[in-house]
Amino acid sequence: MGREEELRALDGELAAAEFGGKLVILEGEPGVGKTRLASEAARRALKRQFTVLAGRCTDPARKAYEPVAGAVERLARTSPALLLRAGIDQQCGQLVRLAPSLAAPPLSLEVPPATEPVSERYQLMAAARTLIERLATVRPVLLIIDDLQWATLESLQMLSALMWDSDALPLLVLAMSRPVPVESAPSQTLPELHKLTADARVIPVPAFGPGEVSDALAQSRARADAERLHRITGGNAFLVSEVIRELGAGKDLDALAVPDSVTRMVTARVAQLHPDARDLVSLLAVGERMDSAELRGGLDLDEPRFVAAVEEAMGTGLVTMLDNGSCRFSHELTRTALCTTLSAPRAALLHGRVADALLATDPPRDADQAVRGGRPPAGRRRAGPRPGTGERGGRRGRARRPARAGRARPPRGGHLVPAGARPAPRLPRRGPRTPRRAAGRVRQGDVAGRAPRRPPHPARRGRPGQGVRAPRPDRHRRARRRPGLLHLGGPPTASASRCSPRRARSSTPPTSAPARCWPRSSPPS
Repeated sequence: MGREEELRALDGELAAAEFGGKLVILEGEPGVGKTRLASEAARRALKRQFTVLAGRCTDPARKAYEPVAGAVERLARTSPALLLRAGIDQQCGQLVRLAPSLAAPPLSLEVPPATEPVSERYQLMAAARTLIERLATVRPVLLIIDDLQWATLESLQMLSALMWDSDALPLLVLAMSRPVPVESAPSQTLPELHKLTADARVIPVPAFGPGEVSDALAQSRARADAERLHRITGGNAFLVSEVIRELGAGKDLDALAVPDSVTRMVTARVAQLHPDARDLVSLLAVGERMDSAELRGGLDLDEPRFVAAVEEAMGTGLVTMLDNGSCRFSHELTRTALCTTLSAPRAALLHGRVADALLATDPPRDADQAVRGGRPPAGRRRAGPRPGTGERGGRRGRARRPARAGRARPPRGGHLVPAGARPAPRLPRRGPRTPRRAAGRVRQGDVAGRAPRRPPHPARRGRPGQGVRAPRPDRHRRARRRPGLLHLGGPPTASASRCSPRRARSSTPPTSAPARCWPRSSPPS
């Protein structure tokens, strides 16, 4: 299905391998179809009368020289007559340590006596090269190695020994590898990996496009929207094939659950990650798309550990970093599969971490935004100078002071309005404080969550619109004297008016009734 360009390139390499050895690397993300493409290349090589050997690397490695050992062991079990025809003899006896089937009849090779480790390693590499040379005298050889990114130092050294001076050998080494960042590779294998792949040809294997997804649906006779299927799977060949298999069983794409094979694949990849990378992937599954600062704040990691976690997550093919520095899942289907494996308490905890990280990196500036717990709505102007006013030009163009880091900025009034509540309209500031206006402010305080104001004092009386509060006799401050009013709170003696407030309070006995103000023209009866 598709891959015409990549297959044409592999056909050219197979034709050129009959006249000299070469290393070709198929590079792509996990599940994109590298192994399927290599299988098609092996089928075409068999038609060209190639001897095909296949091995793979695992993480962690199960044995020393794993890819070459697995290829020789499989060839010894399936085609011993070919080895006899090639003249495999005791010069390849060191390979019995890697492939025990060589010691069985009809080959019956013996293990040579053990020597020092350095000499034994070089003899083992020499025996492997002798095997390939003798096989190449009969037919051209195709050696397929899967997951080269997990190769150990010993395996890379043996591959280098096989490729050394291989221009005269009809040998093609086809390796599959993921685009792993070089910083995440072990420091011991990195120089050897660069040395091996320096002269190799890299063939990138991209994801399927919408046209190829449509062709796959047509071949399987499944009914679904190709554009939507491509958006859900990201064009990943493994995910596309699994979803099409479910659609072929009569299921609808709208009501389709995550296939069990996809969930098992995602769970296996996440289980192999470092705890920091595992937490990053789980947090990103809930946050969907987060900036680097938000991710680092949610994980509470220092910069070196955060960078290492991101590189490891990208190496598995689960996470992709965009050009603006934000991270997201490579495929929506894998993110959904990981979310289904989270328990309810774990998902709630991750949601809380995402919310805290968003508030810490971008605090809200108004009440509605604080209730939503998200970022400012689209189209809202951020704090800063107005265009054309300059950095400090004008009162309306001055930039607001930024809020403190980690603390949400409350709106005007010092309180947050609950979700769904509508505060009372703001009353005018000027004018007399009538009881109706005071009641309105009490209602406003109740809605906004503040303590209501105290009701007006019953002693506030007088003419309409000009209520005057008379001084209470138990207060220590002196009452203001107004023209046209006669103060009758006590005996109007000169000594009492000239004494201090404290002495005036002690000289005037308290009364039960509050003091009143009367006009001079109408004395009390």
